Parts: sequence; structure tokens; C-alpha cells
Amino acid sequence: MKRTMAEVVVDFESSNHALAVFNAIMPETMLTPTHRSRVKVQRRGRWVRITFEANDVAALRASMNAILRYLLGLWKTAKSLKELEKASRID
Repeated sequence: MKRTMAEVVVDFESSNHALAVFNAIMPETMLTPTHRSRVKVQRRGRWVRITFEANDVAALRASMNAILRYLLGLWKTAKSLKELEKASRID
């Protein structure tokens, strides 16, 4: 069976943001529900690279959806916190 692979690289505003996301996502990559896919996360400076490998396209899609949905949640949280911080400076 042919394995499938995808890679996502995200450039954050700062290396601190990248480190926070890396630390948040890393435990999620250890808890794969099946052995059909594997996720690897790397960080270098402001960049986080997420590599997905799977036995088939369906497993790849499921793995990517789970991790990228989690990444989107982190991004929305950080954005909300930034907006709250700006609002508190105005008051």
C-alpha cells in the first residue's frame, strides 16, 4: 500500500508564539487514535512545520483535520487575547 504525506509550515509573528503553539500541539501528536497515521512537529525560530504521514488518503485527511482544527483554535484564542489587550490599553 502506498503511503501519503503532507506538510504544513506556519510562520508566526514571533518565536515565542511559535514555541507556544509547538508546545501545545506536541502532546496532540503523541495521542494518535489509530496506527494509520503519524504526525511530526518541528520548530525553528518563528516557523512550525507539521508533517503528516498516513497509510491512505482518508487517514491523512482525518489526521490533518484534527491537528489543523486545533491549530486554528490556538490562532483564534491568540487573536482574541491580542484584541483584549489592545482594548485594555485604550480604557
